[in-house]
Amino acid sequence: MIELLSGPDDLDTAVTANLDRIDRLADTARACGSTVDMHVATTRLSPASTIVAYRIIQQALTNVATHSPGADVDVTVCQRTSSALVSVSNTVGPDVALPDRVDGHGIANMRVRAGSVGGTVDVRITDSRWEVVAELPTPDLDHPPQSDRLPGSSS
Repeated sequence: MIELLSGPDDLDTAVTANLDRIDRLADTARACGSTVDMHVATTRLSPASTIVAYRIIQQALTNVATHSPGADVDVTVCQRTSSALVSVSNTVGPDVALPDRVDGHGIANMRVRAGSVGGTVDVRITDSRWEVVAELPTPDLDHPPQSDRLPGSSS
């Protein structure tokens, strides 16, 4: 279903849609007049979640170019205990408010993508910044899943 709702931005293959290549997205946003600060830390995202993170960043930057051209943008990707946080925020004017209803497909697509890997997307305005915040699950290395096997059992 996502393929039907998505546009030409999905011409990047899954091989190129990864966090090692988000500099391309930042360059495109800069070419549209935005200042982009990137803060990308190493994460434990699965390959599928890495593609989801890339696509969410791509859609959020596309929304900035469409609705707030020239805005200052911050992109942050960081690892938490059991999830990776992906945040794209941009400056907005003081009179901008969250709409009661969203007519486009961008935010809906980001939520569908995040949900496909067990994650979430929240959209909010904080301190004159429009924020798209995705939380995508990752393995919790500090608390590995418990086995149902009893100690000493072989099966």
